[in-house]
Amino acid sequence: MIQPQPANSPAKLLGARIAEFFDVTEAGQPMPWRDILSFCIDRETEGKLELLTQQFNAFQEYKTLSGEFPGYYKNYINAGSDPQYGSWNRQVWSRTLANYKANKPGPKPTPHGTSFTNRPASAKAQQQRELSKPNDGGSAGGW
Repeated sequence: MIQPQPANSPAKLLGARIAEFFDVTEAGQPMPWRDILSFCIDRETEGKLELLTQQFNAFQEYKTLSGEFPGYYKNYINAGSDPQYGSWNRQVWSRTLANYKANKPGPKPTPHGTSFTNRPASAKAQQQRELSKPNDGGSAGGW
C-alpha cells in the first residue's frame, strides 16, 4: 500500500521520472503508475532510493544513447515479484553505460564522406530530399 508522501518527496519525484521514461501516466494507467510509485517508496523505506536513483539515471542514459529498447516497466521493477530481481538491479548500469561510451562506434559516414548524426533532423531530412531528387540531366550517371 502506498504510504502518504509529500508531493515533492524524492521517492515520488523518482517514480514520476521512471513512469515518464516508460510512458506510464497517472491518468491513463493508474495501476502501473501506482506500481512504480509504490516500488520507489518501498526502496526509500529500505534505504535503497539513492541506489535506485543512480541505477535509473545510468539505465536511462544508456538506453537513450544506445537506442536499445528499454523494455517494460514491469521488468524494470519486477512487478508482482521480488523487486531485487528487476532489471533495475540485475547489473551495474553505470558500468554498462561507461563500457558503452568507451566502445561506442563512431558515426557512420554518408556516401559523400560526411556524417548526418550531429545535424538537426530538419537538416538531415532536407539532405535526404535533395539526394532523392531525380537527376535533371546535368551530370552523367547521376541518381
